[in-house]
Amino acid sequence: MSTISIEVDYYELLGVNYNSTSSEITKAYRKKALKVHPDKNPDNPDAAHKFHELSVAYELLTNAQKKLEYDNKLKAKIANKKKHQALGTQRRKYKEELEELENAVKKQKQDEMEAGIKLQTELENLRTEGYRRRREREEKELLKMMEAEVQQAKQPKQDTLLANLSITDCSLKIKWKKKVYTPDTQALQELFSKFGEVSDVISKKQGSALIVFKSVVSAHAAITSQNTDPLLEPFEISWASGSEPEIVKKLDEIKPKKPQGKAAIFSRTPEIVADKQPQIINSAPSFSFDANMGSNDYETITLMRMRQAEKDRLAAEIRLQEAMEEEKSTQ
Repeated sequence: MSTISIEVDYYELLGVNYNSTSSEITKAYRKKALKVHPDKNPDNPDAAHKFHELSVAYELLTNAQKKLEYDNKLKAKIANKKKHQALGTQRRKYKEELEELENAVKKQKQDEMEAGIKLQTELENLRTEGYRRRREREEKELLKMMEAEVQQAKQPKQDTLLANLSITDCSLKIKWKKKVYTPDTQALQELFSKFGEVSDVISKKQGSALIVFKSVVSAHAAITSQNTDPLLEPFEISWASGSEPEIVKKLDEIKPKKPQGKAAIFSRTPEIVADKQPQIINSAPSFSFDANMGSNDYETITLMRMRQAEKDRLAAEIRLQEAMEEEKSTQ
């Protein structure tokens, strides 16, 4: 045998070990050779190959020099196999440790992100709740002050302003682009009825109409809502007489008193404070009225003033929401 191969374990093939003597090897060879001899197994096509392998093993293991050379190579192979197995085990250990570390880092980042989202949500809820409570307090204070002024003004005086009102003073002229919007009389009455009872809707021509209200308060509420009510965007609204009624002019002449004490906290406009938290504080000043004004005149003007204050509050809310959204977009 010119070349010694270690691909086959000849000890295992013969059923012996490193320390087996020559006689033990010979005995094992003869025993197995008899079993696989081709003459004994004529129907087995692998018998000749197995018999040849046994012969090669016997020749190698009974030759001291070849056996020594084979043993050295086989031992080196086994040593390398064990070394690779040890390296594989170490690599698997390092890989597992690395995966554990990566998973721990990912979990920490996930926990930090979830904690941040939770904190942000809690802060947002606190801001929203605080804003809602402030608004409720401001609305109650506003109504309380308005009611107090109404009670103070309820005296038997002549209602000169309401006495001089005409149907025209309670009517509004509306115009719209007929190519863009084509409402009928019923639709106009339903739309403007939310501001108060509508007596009549008179269609003058295509693209315009007169809305006749029962009360000047309703007409005033409609005309002052055209910049805050999205449903009124298609219309151009004006007083039917071409100018404001005297009672509305009287409302415009009223000047707010400078707030004192606790009322002063309600006189500020919406602003962004130092910590960049948007806040809104509605204005709720008291007003000075003509002492000779009749109680019905006074109540009518007060009602218009209260509705105007509500519209101012809604406008302030819109500005606040826009400020909050702009703040979020810059973060």
